[in-house]
Amino acid sequence: MELDAGLDVDLPLADMAAIARRAETQGIAGYLAAVGPGMVRLAGEVADGLVVHPLHSRAYLEDVILPTIAASATDAGRDASAITISASAIVATTDDVAPYPPFGTGPWKALAP
Repeated sequence: MELDAGLDVDLPLADMAAIARRAETQGIAGYLAAVGPGMVRLAGEVADGLVVHPLHSRAYLEDVILPTIAASATDAGRDASAITISASAIVATTDDVAPYPPFGTGPWKALAP
Protein backbone atom coordinates (compact mmCIF):
# COMPACT_ATOMS: atom_id res chain seq x y z
CA MET A 1 0.00 0.00 0.00
CA GLU A 2 1.41 3.38 -0.97
CA LEU A 3 0.46 6.35 1.19
CA ASP A 4 0.31 9.93 -0.08
CA ALA A 5 1.40 12.82 2.12
CA GLY A 6 -1.49 14.22 4.12
CA LEU A 7 -3.73 11.19 3.68
CA ASP A 8 -5.65 10.17 6.81
CA VAL A 9 -5.38 6.43 7.34
CA ASP A 10 -7.34 4.22 9.72
CA LEU A 11 -5.71 0.80 9.85
CA PRO A 12 -5.83 -2.19 12.17
CA LEU A 13 -2.82 -2.51 14.48
CA ALA A 14 -1.38 -5.44 12.47
CA ASP A 15 -1.39 -3.32 9.30
CA MET A 16 0.34 -0.47 11.15
CA ALA A 17 3.12 -2.85 12.23
CA ALA A 18 3.50 -4.06 8.63
CA ILE A 19 3.80 -0.45 7.42
CA ALA A 20 6.43 0.21 10.10
CA ARG A 21 8.46 -2.79 8.93
CA ARG A 22 8.19 -1.66 5.29
CA ALA A 23 9.28 1.87 6.21
CA GLU A 24 12.32 0.41 7.96
CA THR A 25 13.42 -1.37 4.77
CA GLN A 26 13.13 1.92 2.88
CA GLY A 27 15.07 3.95 5.47
CA ILE A 28 12.05 5.90 6.75
CA ALA A 29 11.99 6.42 10.52
CA GLY A 30 8.73 5.45 12.17
CA TYR A 31 7.76 6.92 15.55
CA LEU A 32 4.81 5.86 17.71
CA ALA A 33 3.09 8.11 20.23
CA ALA A 34 2.32 6.27 23.45
CA VAL A 35 1.02 6.84 26.96
CA GLY A 36 0.31 3.40 28.38
CA PRO A 37 2.60 0.38 28.70
CA GLY A 38 0.96 -1.52 25.81
CA MET A 39 1.76 1.11 23.19
CA VAL A 40 5.20 1.67 24.75
CA ARG A 41 5.85 -2.09 24.33
CA LEU A 42 4.77 -1.90 20.69
CA ALA A 43 7.12 1.04 20.13
CA GLY A 44 9.98 -1.01 21.58
CA GLU A 45 9.14 -3.88 19.26
CA VAL A 46 8.74 -2.05 15.94
CA ALA A 47 9.36 1.71 16.11
CA ASP A 48 12.44 3.85 15.56
CA GLY A 49 11.22 6.31 18.16
CA LEU A 50 8.65 6.99 20.84
CA VAL A 51 6.76 10.27 21.25
CA VAL A 52 5.92 10.65 24.95
CA HIS A 53 2.71 12.43 26.01
CA PRO A 54 3.56 15.98 27.15
CA LEU A 55 1.87 15.48 30.55
CA HIS A 56 4.38 13.02 31.96
CA SER A 57 6.59 12.99 35.02
CA ARG A 58 10.24 12.15 35.37
CA ALA A 59 9.23 9.20 37.54
CA TYR A 60 6.93 7.84 34.79
CA LEU A 61 9.75 8.11 32.26
CA GLU A 62 12.19 6.35 34.60
CA ASP A 63 9.80 3.75 36.08
CA VAL A 64 7.59 2.88 33.08
CA ILE A 65 8.70 4.25 29.70
CA LEU A 66 12.44 3.48 29.71
CA PRO A 67 12.29 -0.01 31.29
CA THR A 68 9.35 -1.02 29.05
CA ILE A 69 11.12 0.19 25.90
CA ALA A 70 14.31 -1.63 26.91
CA ALA A 71 12.56 -4.92 27.74
CA SER A 72 10.32 -4.99 24.66
CA ALA A 73 13.16 -4.06 22.31
CA THR A 74 15.36 -6.78 23.79
CA ASP A 75 12.53 -9.33 23.55
CA ALA A 76 12.14 -8.40 19.86
CA GLY A 77 15.89 -8.77 19.24
CA ARG A 78 16.40 -5.02 18.83
CA ASP A 79 18.91 -2.58 20.30
CA ALA A 80 16.96 -0.41 22.74
CA SER A 81 19.60 2.34 22.58
CA ALA A 82 18.73 2.84 18.90
CA ILE A 83 15.16 3.92 19.78
CA THR A 84 14.79 7.68 20.07
CA ILE A 85 12.66 9.00 22.93
CA SER A 86 11.01 12.31 22.04
CA ALA A 87 9.49 14.19 24.97
CA SER A 88 8.15 17.69 25.30
CA ALA A 89 7.00 19.70 28.26
CA ILE A 90 4.19 22.21 28.64
CA VAL A 91 5.49 25.35 30.30
CA ALA A 92 3.73 28.53 31.38
CA THR A 93 5.54 31.53 32.81
CA THR A 94 4.27 34.45 34.85
CA ASP A 95 5.49 36.95 37.42
CA ASP A 96 2.30 36.37 39.43
CA VAL A 97 2.73 33.02 41.21
CA ALA A 98 0.13 33.67 43.94
CA PRO A 99 -2.82 31.95 42.21
CA TYR A 100 -0.86 28.75 41.51
CA PRO A 101 -0.31 26.03 44.13
CA PRO A 102 3.25 24.76 44.51
CA PHE A 103 4.32 21.94 42.20
CA GLY A 104 3.51 18.58 43.77
CA THR A 105 0.33 19.84 45.44
CA GLY A 106 -3.23 20.47 44.30
CA PRO A 107 -3.77 19.63 40.62
CA TRP A 108 0.00 19.14 40.16
CA LYS A 109 0.20 16.30 42.71
CA ALA A 110 -0.12 13.55 40.09
CA LEU A 111 2.79 15.01 38.09
CA ALA A 112 5.26 15.19 40.97
CA PRO A 113 8.18 12.74 40.85
